[in-house]
Amino acid sequence: MAIQWHPLFAELLRQQLEEHYDVQINVAVGDVPREADLVLLRRTSTSGTPFHGVWRYLKTWNILEYKGPSVSARIDHVDLLIELGLGIQRRLNAERAKARQAKMADADVCFWYVANRLGRRFRREVEAKLGPLQERGQGVWQSRALDRDVFLVSGADVPVELDNVPLHILRQESLEKQLAVGKLVVQDQSLLERYAPYLETFHPEVLKELQVMARTAGHPFKLNMPAIIEVFGLEEVVKQVGLEEVVKQVGMDRVIEQVRKQKGLAKLVRQLSPAERIELKRHLERDNP
Repeated sequence: MAIQWHPLFAELLRQQLEEHYDVQINVAVGDVPREADLVLLRRTSTSGTPFHGVWRYLKTWNILEYKGPSVSARIDHVDLLIELGLGIQRRLNAERAKARQAKMADADVCFWYVANRLGRRFRREVEAKLGPLQERGQGVWQSRALDRDVFLVSGADVPVELDNVPLHILRQESLEKQLAVGKLVVQDQSLLERYAPYLETFHPEVLKELQVMARTAGHPFKLNMPAIIEVFGLEEVVKQVGLEEVVKQVGMDRVIEQVRKQKGLAKLVRQLSPAERIELKRHLERDNP
């Protein structure tokens, strides 16, 4: 099963920004039944925001394109982002007009392109189309298109800080950077609960170190395998973590329940050892005498 990265990224953003922004995915572009793999962030609060990293540049409406860790940045992505973003803005303004609300000004709308790494060649291509880029921080550049800000974010280059955890957590990073993210997360129990399922899934090599750090910080935790399965699906979790660990943490009964829900018994069975198949058969015969 291929991972759908932008819904995962949207969920991480939702947990981080939900007090100030409404986060939506599969956003309709116009009147035609067309949806884009974009994330829409609409400001819901009127108070100041606490963000100090990348997200301090968010406007009232933000149309964001997120590329997963295996996708290389391409200039045509930016073209499509602006094209679809303009369509989304027109649709949202049409909805406001029907509700007798004022049209959202272009200055209150911005486009975001977030990718694994934005190299010099890619940035030169963007400058050739949009004009000079201004560096707004490590791994963040800003340009303009049709009176709207355009932000480019390189996940590999943004610093490890609280605002940027969602940008790091889905990437395949160096062990040093993974540990830095872990050290940041374990200092706060709420952060640990929020991000642990993602760290456990995408960075299992630092799991033991993370557990040691959590105990030292007074925030011991156990694998929340049911939450991981809910987010990623059983098949992907078995692939990433291993069936033995899943069964150890969840129990065979819960595994069988998830298999039945997801109708993936055949795929799962192919991954079982002979002993595990016998155990699975025993549980199934017990439940269906």
